[in-house]
Amino acid sequence: GSHNTSLMSSVVVTGTGACTMAPYLVFPGQQYPPLSGTYTAALTSGTGTASLAGTLTAAAPNADGQFPESGMITLTTPGCTTAFTFSGIATGSSLTGTITAANNTATFSGQLSPTASLVPLTLTVTGSGCAIGTYTGNLQ
Repeated sequence: GSHNTSLMSSVVVTGTGACTMAPYLVFPGQQYPPLSGTYTAALTSGTGTASLAGTLTAAAPNADGQFPESGMITLTTPGCTTAFTFSGIATGSSLTGTITAANNTATFSGQLSPTASLVPLTLTVTGSGCAIGTYTGNLQ
């Protein structure tokens, strides 16, 4: 489900001097839904197609207002299936993280949207084995 909320606040500056030129300042904001649940993605790379399936869990925000993410992700390529442990951070519209497996480490980056159900992502796998490469797709 969607948990979208638009936020709007304003500040009125009173007194004399340059700071009082505007009668008010508006600070728009956007609340992003938590990224918790089961997700899939059809991925492409320079060597063909792959698929991703996983479960992510968002924790309560840390002191910096970031939401730690954790979970398990399985990457299936034409040559193999690799299970990864995911650890990341969701901050505003950005999701970044690292996924690790026995012979591979991968960086994960995605762009969150308060209204879209798809998360465009890039997954770069390094190390040894058949899953090495850069993959792009949409987490849904």
